[in-house]
Amino acid sequence: MAYLIFNENDLYKIASSDEKVHMNIEDVFYNVKTVSDSDFDNVRKNKKSAKMSGDTIVYEDIVTSFVDEESLQKHINEIVAQLEMFLDSNPDNPMFSNLETYKNVLLSQDLSSITYPLNKTWEEYCVENSITYYSPLQIP
Repeated sequence: MAYLIFNENDLYKIASSDEKVHMNIEDVFYNVKTVSDSDFDNVRKNKKSAKMSGDTIVYEDIVTSFVDEESLQKHINEIVAQLEMFLDSNPDNPMFSNLETYKNVLLSQDLSSITYPLNKTWEEYCVENSITYYSPLQIP
């Protein structure tokens, strides 16, 4: 079981059933929708975006390509910045250790060894290379 968490019509966060309890999300303030593992994975891998239209979730394909190392580095830097904001403020959160490990993995990646253009999402690259990853939407 997995969840997409909306703030009005916009996707705010995503969570697996294990992660949802650590997200500090109150259902009264957010629209929490249960989704299939497949839909969750597509959003988690940044292959699809999601929005609410009335009471229905609408998915749209996202086309991602990193033309060079610099563009991928910029993307990774954005994820690291989000991770650092969380880690600096939430040392007692049960997800802290896993997210700290992911941050260290990001910082240690040799992006020069990747063939560009990289015509997939960073998250798809992680799956193909057995790298444990978290979508920025999974960061509490």
